[in-house]
Amino acid sequence: MKKQNIPIFNLLLAFGVICIIVGLFLLLRVSFNYQLEFSFLSFAVTFTGAVLFYLSMTITRRALFFFLGLYLCLASFFTWFVTSGLIPLSMTELWPVEVVLSGICLAGTGIFKNHTLRTRYLFPSVTLIVFGLVFLLFSLDIIRVSFFSVFSRWWPLLLILLGLALVVLFACQHRSDIHFPYEADECYDGETSVSEDGDE
Repeated sequence: MKKQNIPIFNLLLAFGVICIIVGLFLLLRVSFNYQLEFSFLSFAVTFTGAVLFYLSMTITRRALFFFLGLYLCLASFFTWFVTSGLIPLSMTELWPVEVVLSGICLAGTGIFKNHTLRTRYLFPSVTLIVFGLVFLLFSLDIIRVSFFSVFSRWWPLLLILLGLALVVLFACQHRSDIHFPYEADECYDGETSVSEDGDE
């Protein structure tokens, strides 16, 4: 059955996004008795993220809009959690969480676009999450050595890890029982691929 873009469902989606945002604000105020610091910039970031998310779900179906909308909403809410005191740490200590969030949003974008997590989204998202977690260990002083001193000595490990990842990828794609989720146009030669904007 062909999907139809019915305006009432678009209104339901918009109302659902508004309910989630307002509900999170009220949950912080009522349940935890924290005073959120509202500013025009933080409101503008959240509103922009919600609009981009709505547009990606209803009109454009663009992966970039979905990623930016999801990331802006999650990042602004995380910032409010920190500035309100719900998370008892500062943003200078928790900035790597924003990198982790970007990796999570990139993975979600891949699932949104292709209904599965393909390699073009899988490896960058995993890389962002791993780097964010490593940076978080340094920024929280769990690893008490300076990041730059560790990096200046051990940076060749990045080349080794990259090489190992490429070798494993090469070996896995030559095995018949392991299937990497490549794009459709990478698997079939000479066939026309479906347009990237998701026309169904």
